[in-house]
Amino acid sequence: MVKGLSVLDNIKFVNRLAYLIGAFAVFIIFASTVLYILQNWFTIDRISIKGNTAHITREQLSYIAKNRLRGTFFTLDINRLQREFLQIPWVQSVTVNREFPDTITVYINEYEAIARLGDEGLVSSSGSVFTGADDSTTLPTFNGLVSQIPYFLNDYKVLKPFAESKNINLIRLDLSGSGITKLYFSNDLEVVICALDISQGVQVLSKYWDKLYQLNPNLNYINMCYKNAVAINSAKSVQITDTNAKDGLVEKGKSQ
Repeated sequence: MVKGLSVLDNIKFVNRLAYLIGAFAVFIIFASTVLYILQNWFTIDRISIKGNTAHITREQLSYIAKNRLRGTFFTLDINRLQREFLQIPWVQSVTVNREFPDTITVYINEYEAIARLGDEGLVSSSGSVFTGADDSTTLPTFNGLVSQIPYFLNDYKVLKPFAESKNINLIRLDLSGSGITKLYFSNDLEVVICALDISQGVQVLSKYWDKLYQLNPNLNYINMCYKNAVAINSAKSVQITDTNAKDGLVEKGKSQ
């Protein structure tokens, strides 16, 4: 009797094992079918590029689309594709989205270049330095160190509205470690300001701009490092006062 039960138990075990093997085989077939569909169906037939791409060439985008886009709609590694687009120098940020059933949309945000930092590259409005190329002749040059970029940005924010109001362009901005700032403008004017914060100096320059050019129509140099005076064209100094002179300017003769 015991022997008969043992044989019966063995038969049940074999049946259960066969059932499990059959179920596992069905699962393998199903998973393989799904994997085959994911890898061979739902191919990406369209890539839509949106955003600001003024400095990004079609060749750069096409190269990534043809050589770096790997996978189907469902298997594409979005993060990897984003990293590929970020290798383009002008790309500041990028977002890649899927649009069912066959489209990938890429949203690109370019850097906004405001200046050149010597030979280091271009400086963005956010203070990033990147290696993009730009043939624009209107970009000023920041002459200094990468660590000085926050100071450059502060000065640029002050100088931009001033230059626009005078219809001139800032050509170069030099910073020294001693707090001396040199400004070079497109009208061949050099301005020296001895202060870490140039705001007050620029306000004074803007206020007396017309008067200074009346004193010297060929004005090409202004040194504002004197107390209550400015030196112009390295030949004469002009006193700045709001109480002792009606027009606020008094010519004092040659500067030392």
